[in-house]
Amino acid sequence: TSIHRWLLLSLVLLIVVAMPACAPAAPSSQPLPATLVSNGEEVSITTTPEAATPTPQPSEPVRIASRPGTPYLTDEATYFGSERGIFYALDRETGEEKWRLPTGAANLNRPVVVNGIVYTGGQDGVLYAVDAGTGTAQWQFEAGEVDWSIRDKFINGTPTVLDGTVYFSSEDFNVYAVDATSGVERWRFTLDEEPQAVELPIVDGIAYIGTWGGSLYAIDVATGTEVWRAQISNGSRVTNADGERA
Repeated sequence: TSIHRWLLLSLVLLIVVAMPACAPAAPSSQPLPATLVSNGEEVSITTTPEAATPTPQPSEPVRIASRPGTPYLTDEATYFGSERGIFYALDRETGEEKWRLPTGAANLNRPVVVNGIVYTGGQDGVLYAVDAGTGTAQWQFEAGEVDWSIRDKFINGTPTVLDGTVYFSSEDFNVYAVDATSGVERWRFTLDEEPQAVELPIVDGIAYIGTWGGSLYAIDVATGTEVWRAQISNGSRVTNADGERA
């Protein structure tokens, strides 16, 4: 009868639906055909099991050798030095290491990236130019000699890159301008004391920098010569390049 046929068809459907959960075979994303026979009539049924969802695996964290420095971010990467003198580039989205470069000493200053080149300097007194994509050193420039028993020649802060020149200061009392492509020195200007500079701001061709001696200098970046100097610690006296009070 039609009732018997309906009951038989329902029973077979329940068995077919339960089969994928009981079978030991590996799950498949291919459709599974099944043919039911009831009172001499064939009924075809196709079932599609749910595809297995892979469990995401967390990536291994990058092991930083020591305390990291201040990072510089681009759309693709994060660049920073470390207290142990290793410079890193990490993928900005995943945190995976792209490359690392050993340097001579601690480097906690924020670097800068211009035209695909990373510029960074540390406590060895060396400014490095590094390919941002590969981590290959392009050139390095070492600040002047000092008596380490009296002072050091650490590179101060973040270099300023402008019109093909890299400007930065060192605790050897000097401000430097070097060619951004070759690292060749263009000029250096000697201050009265160690500079205090997280960065070297340049406006309208003039760089401004202060020192431990209480002076604030304005330096012409085209020639590396003094424009004026303000003695902040002595009554805010300002002198021009000839030493005359302004």
